[in-house]
Amino acid sequence: PIKPIELIMEHCGVDQLAEHYQIESFTTAHQLTALLAFRFGKLMAGGAPDTMAAAKLLLKDWSNGSVQFYIKPPQENAVLPSHVSSEVVTTWLLSSISTTSKWSKLKMR
Repeated sequence: PIKPIELIMEHCGVDQLAEHYQIESFTTAHQLTALLAFRFGKLMAGGAPDTMAAAKLLLKDWSNGSVQFYIKPPQENAVLPSHVSSEVVTTWLLSSISTTSKWSKLKMR
């Protein structure tokens, strides 16, 4: 499963993964899985790294949330997607206020 490992590398960053697993720096998913295999003793006959077992280990850690990562917030002048925009909240708030005033009249009876 190299493609999912590459996506995790893209999302977390090489330095963060190397620090989390206490391994040396790497550049490819194949190198990462080989280093993880040696780190956790996932070796096949003859001492070759079991990269499939190491990939599964990383995917399991990712799914469980033990691989921690962060994403920097957008810059002040960044264009946000519509579902994150403050316009959505403003529209919801205005419709909520008009609905709430109707409900408050009903509760007074």
